[in-house]
Amino acid sequence: MWRHQNPDARDDTWYSSAGNGFRLDHAFASPAAAQAVTRIWLDHAPRLSGATDHSAVVLSLGNII
Repeated sequence: MWRHQNPDARDDTWYSSAGNGFRLDHAFASPAAAQAVTRIWLDHAPRLSGATDHSAVVLSLGNII
């Protein structure tokens, strides 16, 4: 979903100990659920604080019919 809404963006969600960035974390949705996505963003705070080596993918949904 993040790639779908941000097709030209390059924003990695995991970095190796060598500093190489990759987008490893994804949010997948069915066609019905994809229409209900109101917002999706990457929260880098957990990774930058050292709590984890991954950034969070956060997804907000409206009504799914």
